[in-house]
Parts: sequence; structure tokens; C-alpha cells
Amino acid sequence: MFKNMCGEGPDKSGGNDKVGSKLKVGAALAGTAKPAEATAKPEEGAKPAEVQKAVAERKDLEVGVADELVTPAGATEGAEAAEIEEKAGKLHGVYLDKTSKIQEKDLSEAKNKLKSSSIADVRYNTALLGGVQENKDPKQRALSLKDETAKRLNAYTSGRDKDWYVLDYETMGSDQDGLSHEMNVGLGDVLLDPDITDVLIEQYGVFIKAHRGIVPSGKHSGRVGFLDENNNYVATRTGDKFKIITGDESNLEDKAGLDAYVKNVETEDSARASSKQNFDEEVKAVKEGNAYLEEADLFKGDFKEEGSVVDQIGGKLSASQLANAGIIEEEFKAVGLQNSIIAAAIINAYVESGLNAGNARGDGGSSVGLFQLHSRGAGRGLSVEERKDPRINTRTILNREVLTKRGDRLRAEAGSGANVQKLAIIFSQDIERPGAWDTSSGTRRASGRIAGIAKKLFGGQEAA
Repeated sequence: MFKNMCGEGPDKSGGNDKVGSKLKVGAALAGTAKPAEATAKPEEGAKPAEVQKAVAERKDLEVGVADELVTPAGATEGAEAAEIEEKAGKLHGVYLDKTSKIQEKDLSEAKNKLKSSSIADVRYNTALLGGVQENKDPKQRALSLKDETAKRLNAYTSGRDKDWYVLDYETMGSDQDGLSHEMNVGLGDVLLDPDITDVLIEQYGVFIKAHRGIVPSGKHSGRVGFLDENNNYVATRTGDKFKIITGDESNLEDKAGLDAYVKNVETEDSARASSKQNFDEEVKAVKEGNAYLEEADLFKGDFKEEGSVVDQIGGKLSASQLANAGIIEEEFKAVGLQNSIIAAAIINAYVESGLNAGNARGDGGSSVGLFQLHSRGAGRGLSVEERKDPRINTRTILNREVLTKRGDRLRAEAGSGANVQKLAIIFSQDIERPGAWDTSSGTRRASGRIAGIAKKLFGGQEAA
């Protein structure tokens, strides 16, 4: 299987998920009742508007976090979480004041500048919104960096929930290379001020204390970002909430304070310069992946949008594999998703887990089940046993990924008649998001693997 960080965005994460749903996992997911009993199921061949209505209704089944669930390192819930929730540092108030004073005209200009810039500029140009570049007066550079942070805070958030900032990457769209802000901009690219050392993040009703740092390893290695207590990168997405829990900021009037601040800025500037080299390779891989999408049109499988998807599987599968494919079909059809998307999901489940629900483990044991839900990604807040359950696993990938903004491209392409292989590639790129898509060589392997499985399961023949 490919190394998978499903739900690890924003560059591997995102979607306009609602967080902190009142519906508990134990009540909503662990039972055997089909979701069709909780929301209207469109008839086969339903019009797009009817499907969208079902998708909207399905939001009421968003996965919540049960009180008894095992939470990831650095995360808290229950009574302790309620206590933490009230805590915000002095610097949080400073930025609430800064952002409240930004005029609508200036906010509009900042958003337009960010939208028209490349993701590379957003990540690595810390003076993108008109600030002072390096090698200028140190104090002025520091003040400018704080102003830039305030502007980005306003641009990448959508209002407040009490005094929580609510993240909104999705409305910023994509750059000229097709890279979305949702998937490629993180909290470290928004909170540029190195004085912001600690934040409290809420995802799916789980609270995570995170500290500022340079990511030591993994896909985000070398990137300036926020890390949990085990120094793992904490990805954020649209709908997540956060507070700044740092106390005092640097005294820029004091030489020692200013010198220390400048040193921190220079350290992060150096990290960003090094990280940009890796990101340039990712951009190249994305372009190559887009080219494979065009080649995917060569797939000429005789696939039917009517009837059963599982009945169309031609490859030899075991009884348990077919049963798991059947669960995927049931859950996806319950919200009105069409056969081609269901086939793409089954292909990806085969790539990720071999369609084996209980024994499939990846990423050193962190990714579990049919769609390899990662403990720090789409599987956050779910126990290992829950992620092993094929129905819970499938409903989670639906509610936290496919039915959110992350699934927009997938659903749009399916509505335009894209074939199964193309949709399977998009499902992998946008929903599963394995690290393979971040390099050119990995892109070739990933697309080849998906094409092979698509042909194996659904009998597609490449055009001459």
C-alpha cells in the first residue's frame, strides 16, 4: 500500500467539515442500521440537485467524538477539555484587537493578493502582502511581520466562534498550477509571527495543544508549522478552530528582546528557504499528476452506472473482500453517490488495504482499516477497533472527506462523465492523499498502480 496520511491536510487535509458534531460515534456509527434510515436516499439516477440535498442532509451524520474514545497524543476531551477551552493567552487578545481594526478595503486587497499568488509565494514570501523584506531595519521588519500575520489571520478565517478563530482555507481557491489553499496552506503559513509559540486547536471536538517549530520528519519535514507533544505536524483544515495560548510577546523596544526576535525570524527564514526546494518538486509532481488524469481518458471499461457495482467486479476476490466492497457500495449509495464514484472508492480501498478491514495497518500502525484512516488525520478521535470496523471506516471517509469540499472535484468530474480510472486517481489525490503524489517518480507509481487495479477489478481496456 502507499504511505497514506488520509486527512492529514491542509495540503493533505481540508474539507469544509463541521467540527464537534453532537452526534456520537457510538450511537451513529457502531450500529448496523444503514444511513438510509437516517436520511432520504435518492433513487438511482437522481438529479444532481437531489444528490446535493442528500449530501447536505448527510452533514447531520458528521462523525463526532464519543467520550470513551482513545484520543491521539496531545489531544484532550471531556471535562479537562472544557477547562482548557477557556484558556487564551495575552497574545490572543492582541491579535483579536489587531484583526478587528483591519478595514474591509484592506482585507479585500489582502484576499485578492493571496488568491492571485502562487502557493509557493504564500508559503515562502513572508512579506507577500506589502511588508518589509529582510535586510531592512530589524524593528520595522518585526512590526511588518506582525501586521502581515494579522492580515493573513483575517484572510484565512471566517468570523469567530466566541473568541475562537475559525479557519477557512477553502474560499481562497487554487493557484495557477491548480494547487488549492485548502490542501497546501497550513497554520504556520498564516501565523508568521514567531512570538506565536503555542496554540490550542479544536478538530472534530478534540482539543490539541500545539507548539511552534520546524517539522523534524515526515512529509512536512523542514516546514515551519505547529507540532503536537510528539513533534508530529498538526494539519488543519477549513472549519477547524484555534486560539493563541501564548502569553507575552517580545519587547521590541528592548535590544535583547529585539535581537532574540530577529534571530527567531532568521531561523525560520532559513527553514523556509530549504523547504521551498522540496515544495518545488511537489509542484512538478502535481503537474505530472494532472497529465496522468488526461491519459486516464484512455481507459475504456464497459462500466454501467445502473445496478450493482459489486456485481461488476471481474477480478477474483475473497468472500470477505467482496463483503467489504458491498459495505462501501451500501454506504456510498445511501447518500446518492453514483456508481463510478463507488467503483473509484473500491479501487482505492483495494490499493490502501487490499479490501481487508481488520488486519490492514500502515504508517507504522497509525493508519488502520479499509481506507487506512490515520490517527492524526481522518481517523482522529476514533479508536483502532472503530477504524477496523468496515462500516465505521467507510462512513468516516464519507463524512470527513468525500462529502466535504475535498470531494468537490471528485463529484464534479463524476457528474461530467469521467471514467472510473480517472475518478480513482482523483479519489487518491484528494481523499486518500498518499505521499506518493508528492514526487514525480511516486506519481508514476501511484497512477500505474491505480490503473492496474482499475483494470483488474472492472475490466477496463486501454484504447489502442
